[in-house]
Amino acid sequence: MDSKIKERISRRVWTYVGEGKDEEVPVERWVWGALYEDGSELHQFDEAGYFHRFAEIEMEKLKYLSIYQSDNMGKRIDIPKPEKGQIFFFYRNIKPHYDQSHFHRVFVFGTKVDGVASYMFMLPDDRMVFSNTDSIDLSLYGV
Repeated sequence: MDSKIKERISRRVWTYVGEGKDEEVPVERWVWGALYEDGSELHQFDEAGYFHRFAEIEMEKLKYLSIYQSDNMGKRIDIPKPEKGQIFFFYRNIKPHYDQSHFHRVFVFGTKVDGVASYMFMLPDDRMVFSNTDSIDLSLYGV
């Protein structure tokens, strides 16, 4: 394994520089990386120890978005940018009905073309649920 990748995935807290102050951000289980048409990349958690927001991605230059496990870049999903569409990525914090003491993090990502969205929900146990709507009942999957 490349030493830079090993160093990046072994770190557990990154720095976000925004709004005039530094903020520590813990690494997520699933993260994104943007590959641009020119071959350059932007990662949510970069090699220099900085956290990047999804809004920092230059969508007009994006070739594809990769969603990967922070501790294993080999486990990933690559999403090509639709020619006339957009890619999205966000989190959903779910309080399961059987345990109201904590939240489960669900990663939501996908594409939207001509007003039609395709959603992918990455569940806490790494199962994926695909849907054409954002309002599915995740309790059906034990979340």
